[in-house]
Amino acid sequence: MKTMNDLPLESIEHIIDQLHDDPEALQACSLTARSWITASQKHLHHCVKFYSGGGRLHDPAAYTSPHVAHRVKKLVLSHTPSPTDPSVTSKNIWAIISRLSNISTLEVTGLSW
Repeated sequence: MKTMNDLPLESIEHIIDQLHDDPEALQACSLTARSWITASQKHLHHCVKFYSGGGRLHDPAAYTSPHVAHRVKKLVLSHTPSPTDPSVTSKNIWAIISRLSNISTLEVTGLSW
């Protein structure tokens, strides 16, 4: 009996690419097989949104790891604290943002500083 492991990796990656708008499916794929992690994380971490206060869509602490941080291509900041804010939260967020080295698109909204 044939299994998913019998499919070429290129075919599996094409299937995963079709799931680019479904974070739950991508997360399930990344947990299914070690060979699926890279293709899944490429889409899971392509666009990261940090919100200060009223509910963040992504946890900044998840991006302290270089192998995840380099996958971020688009960063959306909304109501983030000022980089000169002395609070621990501000320092942590900006330290993490400085590790996102492959950003090609930056969207900033709701600045009050």
